[in-house]
Order: sequence, then C-alpha cells, then structure tokens
Amino acid sequence: MVVGADGPTSRVASSLGFPKNRDSYPAVTGQAEGDFEPIMEMHFGSLAPGAYAWVLPKAQGANVGVGCAPRLSDGKVTEYYDIFLKQRDLTVKGRPVGKLVPSNGPIRRTASETALLVGDAAGHVMAVNGGGVPIAMICGRLAGQAAAAHVRHGTSLKEYEREWRRQVAKPLHTALNTKRLATLFLGGRRRLEWSMGVVGARRMGKMIRCRPVFP
Repeated sequence: MVVGADGPTSRVASSLGFPKNRDSYPAVTGQAEGDFEPIMEMHFGSLAPGAYAWVLPKAQGANVGVGCAPRLSDGKVTEYYDIFLKQRDLTVKGRPVGKLVPSNGPIRRTASETALLVGDAAGHVMAVNGGGVPIAMICGRLAGQAAAAHVRHGTSLKEYEREWRRQVAKPLHTALNTKRLATLFLGGRRRLEWSMGVVGARRMGKMIRCRPVFP
C-alpha cells in the first residue's frame, strides 16, 4: 500500500497512473519583517492577474506572497512578487519560497486497490483562494482510517474516495465553479473595477470565501 502525499506534481500519482493535476498556479511567498495591523490583506487586479497578493500578519512579522494565473500574466510570478514588495515597502527575511497550487479541483480518481492520494496530490485545494489545510486535515484523517482498515481487515482503499467525496466534494466543486467565474473578473485593474461595479462587493466577498455567489 502506498500513500501519495507528495504535492501537486506527485511522483506517486504519475508512477501509478493516476490523473494529473492540471492548471496549477505558481505562487511565491516570504516572511516579512516589521509590525503589522491584525488585518488580513488581499490585493487583486494587475498585481496578481487571475489570483491575488496577500499580507497575513503573524505574531512577529507577516506572511506575504503573490499568486497568478499563467495565461493571464505578462511576466513571471517572481516579478509580480518583487513589484508587490516594492509597492508595499516590505522587507522579507531570507529567500522566498515558490510553489504550485492546484486550481482545477480534485482529480478524477484518488484511490486504487493499492494506493491513495491526499492533499495537493489529490487536488484537495479550494480552487478560488488556494486554501488547502482544512480540507487536507479532513482527507488526511479519512486516508489514515482507510489505510488502517485496509491493513487490519482487507477493506478496499476505494472506501477512502467514496468517503471524502461524500464529506467535502461539494465545497471543493463550489470553489472550482466560483474560481471559473472569478477568473472573468480578476484579469486586471480595469476588469476588476468593472466587475466590482457589476457584481458588487458583497458577491465578490462570497467568491473569496468560497461561497455560492448567486442564490
């Protein structure tokens, strides 16, 4: 039995013939020095085409970063990151960390008779905002339970897939549909301003929080 928890470009998944994560977004993050107000910042538009830049205050400093949609971007994500730091006058400690964030929802199949995938390897990420920790905690627990049952009782690992889809498939697919809608609005400053006027701040807020935008 193998558990693939090795990220969006999972070698476990590719070696065992699982579907690939597609349309992953690049992101860069670093740790900024200084004092910050206890307010989370999210910046949209030309600073981060198709995604957003963020400042997340911590006990000391803040986590800052930028993600972007490659097909909507004119440059590399590191270039947008440098521009964001300069505009916000932020000083970052050490080297930034780059990563890929799955943005196309869960892959079609995450379990076989001998293996299962969890976390980014399975596409268990809220596509509209890149959040994955709560979903990964739920699915990680389910994966552990399925693996234990498989070892002890010979239960099929495919029970894991059925159970995670029962518990979290709906919010994951809601986030994916919202992301597809948001992509129409977040391509640049002018498009964002037009969208805010048409959709309104309340519905844009729902997009960010992965909630259905329309009744």
